[in-house]
Amino acid sequence: TSGRSMPTASTTRRTSRTSIRIARRPSLPSSKHPALSRRLPTRLLPAAAVIGGAAGVVALALPTVWWGPLNVDEELTLRLGDYSFAHIFHIVSTKRGGGPIHFWLEHFLLQWWPGLPALRVPSLVFLCLALPAVALIARRLLGDEGAAGVVVLTALSPIPILYATFGRPHTLLFAWLMWATVLALRAADSGDRRAAIAAGAALGLTVFVHPTAPLYALTAFGA
Repeated sequence: TSGRSMPTASTTRRTSRTSIRIARRPSLPSSKHPALSRRLPTRLLPAAAVIGGAAGVVALALPTVWWGPLNVDEELTLRLGDYSFAHIFHIVSTKRGGGPIHFWLEHFLLQWWPGLPALRVPSLVFLCLALPAVALIARRLLGDEGAAGVVVLTALSPIPILYATFGRPHTLLFAWLMWATVLALRAADSGDRRAAIAAGAALGLTVFVHPTAPLYALTAFGA
């Protein structure tokens, strides 16, 4: 009788040990990097704000490409766009002032695509292209959530909407300054002399977009 009870006890101990091992087996984590998983949605906020802001400004401003009345400054752009590249540069540098780049762009677009869209759609495009640079600058200063708010406010504020389809170089200058500022900030972070030269050239060349542009470029140099 005692011989029969020994295997039973051994079997019980093995079963108990197996149960203990199963009970103590650790559960698998849901992610190898839980902190990264928590931060990922926040890091995506600026990109989502850029996409949403661009979609919003296009929805609000695009109808004015055809519905908005022609401004006197837009009439000037149309007239100068008929001249050659050399004559445009001669006029803006010796007679009326201004930056030739926007007039050169309109000269090309109006030859290829005559009409109000060629005059006004580029302004909308440049405003949308400026938003990623706005996000990068604001993210550096305010973090991901602050950058998302700045982008949305920049895109959907009344003044950007007003100039989004205005056939003048305002949004071109805005986009140029924002991306040049991004270059300047990265050059300051890296300490690379070539990057600093490139950023300085980008900011200095804004004078060819608008004659008052160097006043705004100074703020980027100061930053």
